[in-house]
Amino acid sequence: MAAMRGSKSGKPAGKGVRAASSMKVVKKKKTLSSIAGIAHRLMAARASASKSSLLPAKSKEKDLREKERQRQIEKIKEMDRRSRLSREENRLEALVSKDFGAVCKIIADRDAQVCDSSHSACQEPAAVPDVQMGDSAAEAVVDTAMNLFKDAWLDYALERDRGNMDGEDREDRAAGHREQKVAEEFDKLKDAFVKLLPFVGTLASYGDYLVLERTGYQPPQHLAKGERHWKLLGERMANKVPLSERLLGARLACLRRTQDFRAFEAFAAMMATIAGRKEKSWIELFGTREDIELELKNKAGCKTKGSATRNEMIKKFLEKEALHGFGFFAHFLVMPKATFRVAFASAVPSPIPVSLIITTRLPLYEVLASENADNGDAPMIGEARHYSWCAKEGTQFAIQDANFAVKDTGGANSRKTTADLRPEDDLRELLLDRTKEVVHLDVCASLAPRELAKRDGR
Repeated sequence: MAAMRGSKSGKPAGKGVRAASSMKVVKKKKTLSSIAGIAHRLMAARASASKSSLLPAKSKEKDLREKERQRQIEKIKEMDRRSRLSREENRLEALVSKDFGAVCKIIADRDAQVCDSSHSACQEPAAVPDVQMGDSAAEAVVDTAMNLFKDAWLDYALERDRGNMDGEDREDRAAGHREQKVAEEFDKLKDAFVKLLPFVGTLASYGDYLVLERTGYQPPQHLAKGERHWKLLGERMANKVPLSERLLGARLACLRRTQDFRAFEAFAAMMATIAGRKEKSWIELFGTREDIELELKNKAGCKTKGSATRNEMIKKFLEKEALHGFGFFAHFLVMPKATFRVAFASAVPSPIPVSLIITTRLPLYEVLASENADNGDAPMIGEARHYSWCAKEGTQFAIQDANFAVKDTGGANSRKTTADLRPEDDLRELLLDRTKEVVHLDVCASLAPRELAKRDGR
């Protein structure tokens, strides 16, 4: 069979078989060679990729080592700085984070030593009301108002803590709860609020309304940026900048030494109490929900919501938090360029609070950006929050119109598309000019319960 096959092919059978066998070997060798070549190239490619991936890894490692070296240098510098301080100075710096209340008292006592205790050295004389009533009467009215605020704040916090809903949903529910409580207790709250009027200013007639207008106070110079107590509050922070809540708390503590300020602070706290709506609560100066939950997470006896132990710990937390101030409007008490405009409806036996508007006069950059990120409402974020970035050559700015036809206010379609925006040179010029001020509407709040406002057309 092999010969026939061989004669048909014209080749000797034996040779033909050997040729086929040889051919197979050659093909096999070529196949193995090809696979080996591909494998070699793959290994080379992997090695190359590995080397290239090692480059950023090495660079990252180098950066980390450099950062650690800088940290160590800063640590040594800080240790050297502290070694030069007196024992009392070291103790005071440590107290900032350990016992902020004690630090506030020390700062306020020092402030009292350099200021005239009979009159505020911080407020413009023309802006301070001429209070004729006795000190004891004023303090009684202020204490009543502050106690009502504290009760409302605790009520809000306990309602917010109840249940296992999402945190923001619980906050909304608590805000609605407070709106209902204000409606139920409005006569009592209004009475305490109106009794503060003789201590905070005079009502002026504007059309159908009576209006009280007051500016905020000038905080002490020693708490201004770079000054003695500003440095004290930020000295042990990584960036040497004090936390905004501590700075505010210290400024308020100094201003409280005068009766006119204590009365106006209570006035602002009462407005934060009665201005509540389910859509917006003003009761808190800074949000406390997450901090409270973190604080109580591992506390003995605090696991069960609504328990007496947990509720008592929430109360103690708020007492500590109150060192920073009372209610959202306290932010503006230490802003001399903030203006409070409080409207009342004329009524018998006493006027009825209607609304609050707070405006501030600031450079546009300070309205839109916050370099220390202490203003969570500032819309310019990331690199754009730094003035140096805004001032770079080539930066452009435009006003992006809102699209009110879109229900999803957080979506891309809720604003004019960036492709349709055009840079506005005048806007950039105003943004970079810190000598010019704009009027910024910070707060617009109703001071009357919803149903009462609807009934009276306000």
